[in-house]
Amino acid sequence: MKTRNTYAPAERQRMLICGPPGVGKSTLAASSPNPIFLAAENGLQYLHATAYDPTPRTYHDVLRALREIAEDSTFETFVVDTLNWVEPIVWAHVGTLGKKMAVEDYGYQDGYRMAAREFRPILKELEAINERKNIILLAHVRVRTRKNPEGDDYEAMAVSVHDLIGDLITQWVNVVGYLTTDATVGKAKGDRVAKATESETRILRMRSHPAYPSKSRPDAPERIEIPKDGGWDAMMRALGSELPKAPQGSTCEGPETENGRIYREALEMLAEHQRVANPEYRGFVDRMARFLEAPQSTLSIERLLSAKEALFDPAAWLAKERTARP
Repeated sequence: MKTRNTYAPAERQRMLICGPPGVGKSTLAASSPNPIFLAAENGLQYLHATAYDPTPRTYHDVLRALREIAEDSTFETFVVDTLNWVEPIVWAHVGTLGKKMAVEDYGYQDGYRMAAREFRPILKELEAINERKNIILLAHVRVRTRKNPEGDDYEAMAVSVHDLIGDLITQWVNVVGYLTTDATVGKAKGDRVAKATESETRILRMRSHPAYPSKSRPDAPERIEIPKDGGWDAMMRALGSELPKAPQGSTCEGPETENGRIYREALEMLAEHQRVANPEYRGFVDRMARFLEAPQSTLSIERLLSAKEALFDPAAWLAKERTARP
């Protein structure tokens, strides 16, 4: 019997770093290997960094910039600073498509669904950049009420973009890190309200947690202390020390096939949907899980690509399915 080792670590990073304003997201990204920024915020004015010029102002400007950066071999890392700047550009583009004044004018959620679909070409261009460069996406956070099907709803930090676009991004990246300062919360004698005391120590959290956005391997460090200088190296050392080792003595039948790669990526996307547990997609996720339980050898590339497309954008896939019903 032949077996193969399925562990295939990514050669280049693809990550989302989020956190409150001023915590040092741009500083951390600037410490990555030879970065170029696509920036429209003020995070770079105090840093020695290279930014794409001119700053894109329209949707097609963004796509053009991404294509030029993909073709450039000078830089090793590409940074979007921030997604909160890109999202309104996509909304404006969606408005012009339907000759609307604003994305909300389409009706309940329709404009935002269109925006999520129009964000997919941006991810496609990012895929091309990621073939040769690390990708770091920066984003602010907001407090959001999370639906809890097993108990009371609760408030948590979330990436400060619309949920549909946020879901696409968190599924696409390999790592989501929440950057914050180390803080202690407590009550002094006589105080009615607890007070938070912040330190200057920055902490990057990647382990899955209900209170903030995070995504990584289960064995990732719970917290990584990020120094003022050399934050990228500290992060890579912490992650590198946790990389699982390939099983000893296993045989391999050769490089991963195209069918196997698509199957693995579909399984990773399914696992992310199961982790997020969006109640709106519960039935859809169950169907995809049953489909992918079939032996890989029985699934054609066409069927796997269809499944991967559905997992990438469940809202569009479900809408298409409803339209196709007699």
